[in-house]
Amino acid sequence: MPDGRTSGSPPSINGTRKSGMKKDVQVDDQQNARRELAALLSRVKAPPKREPFNLKALEASLEQEREAEAKIQENLRRVALPKVAAVPTISDEMRETIKVAIKNPRFISKCLREQVEFKDLRLLNPGQWLNDEVINFYMALLQERADNDLIEVDGQKKKRRDIHCFNSHFYPKLEFDYAKSKVGRWTKKIDIFSKDIIVFPINKNNVHWLCGAINFKDKRLECYDSMNPNGHAQVYERLRRYLQAEHLDKKKTPIDLSDWVDYYDTESPQQDNGYDCGIFSCQTLEHRARGLGDGDDASAGAAWEFKQDDMLEIRQLMIYEIGQAKLVPRGNK
Repeated sequence: MPDGRTSGSPPSINGTRKSGMKKDVQVDDQQNARRELAALLSRVKAPPKREPFNLKALEASLEQEREAEAKIQENLRRVALPKVAAVPTISDEMRETIKVAIKNPRFISKCLREQVEFKDLRLLNPGQWLNDEVINFYMALLQERADNDLIEVDGQKKKRRDIHCFNSHFYPKLEFDYAKSKVGRWTKKIDIFSKDIIVFPINKNNVHWLCGAINFKDKRLECYDSMNPNGHAQVYERLRRYLQAEHLDKKKTPIDLSDWVDYYDTESPQQDNGYDCGIFSCQTLEHRARGLGDGDDASAGAAWEFKQDDMLEIRQLMIYEIGQAKLVPRGNK
């Protein structure tokens, strides 16, 4: 007797036809395969994302490497430099001479055209501001040392370093016209263009000492200030104007200053008070007259053998040098 099923249809299991059962198994197999594939892919690391080529970044990286190499070479060069005492040692005998000089009201010392008396020498006591007499006497000491420091070249005596020292009255004249200031008369018998360097002190508004240099060897106009290492535009401008006028006056031709630089050393020693500027200026000019700070020695502090902590000892040393009218040797000079 018929039971309502379609004729020829296979019996079902729990109400499900066999054809439907096969489809469910296929779906499960596909889902399992997808899960296994996803698990496998999750264990495989994706290749790194490639950044586009950046030429500027590469150039910056190479520049950093070059700077690092330059620093290494600079450190090696400094290590190779001969070591010299920052400040010459003052012996017990020298200190006794200093004590006598600083207490002698009749003290007087002469060097070239300059002279220092007792009232001037006392300014080298701690906390005192130097006057023109002490500064200019020190310039005379620098000049005399250079004039007498001779070496033999091709069988002839030659100055180790040919310098010229102007006194404190030189720079104020540069404020005025070359002809009116008559500064050209100062060099009637001196060819400054044959020198290695010209050095001079600068009295700024009668309240501060700094100093300058005309460096023919390195083609630099230099300014050093122990209270401001960044140089002074006015100094460079006046020096350029002076060199142009001096060259026209003495050589009768213009001078080409296009490849000269306005130079300052950001590492030059700095004072931490308001009265040691004259000492700093004298010692800076002593260094430049001796050649420290030339060429490769310039900048990075490579040239400077003194600092603020040395000022008391240097004041004593200058009393001795002025009293003897001769500089104490520094290094091999």
